[in-house]
Amino acid sequence: MQMCGVANLEQMRIMASSVGEKNSFDEAAAVAAEELKKLPAEQVKVVADWWAKYYMSAGHKRLGRLLVAISKGKPI
Repeated sequence: MQMCGVANLEQMRIMASSVGEKNSFDEAAAVAAEELKKLPAEQVKVVADWWAKYYMSAGHKRLGRLLVAISKGKPI
């Protein structure tokens, strides 16, 4: 099983930190990125592809709400 070594996650973290001072969201995103790296790459890729397909039309917040609902066992 290949672990997620997605370079884009690291690039996103670097870009976020170069824009200004780090805040709690930046810190949480860094932790989340590290956890993503530990997940199977195939699973991360499926979600990342789905997100990329819909984020421009649906928005990050709405997609995030869908994923949170799923994690809580709620119907979507």
